[in-house]
Amino acid sequence: GEAGAVDVVDEQPLTVVAIGVQGRSTRKSIAANAQILSNWIDENPHYEQAGDVRAMGYNSPMLRGSRQFHEVQIPVRLVGASTED
Repeated sequence: GEAGAVDVVDEQPLTVVAIGVQGRSTRKSIAANAQILSNWIDENPHYEQAGDVRAMGYNSPMLRGSRQFHEVQIPVRLVGASTED
């Protein structure tokens, strides 16, 4: 549905590899942590990347940067699995 300027949509469930990060979410932090996750995928060849890097911020920008928490995710799937799995 819609609520003001926000569109709420249902998405299919997905599996991700993720890393939680304390501190302000910056492009540099997202890129560095996405690289850590990419390395994990490379080291676990039964998984493959199944979508774009996602960043999730969980705090108000008014909260001091050192107290903020964000998460970086990469969707994955088992190698050979269809996009419907």
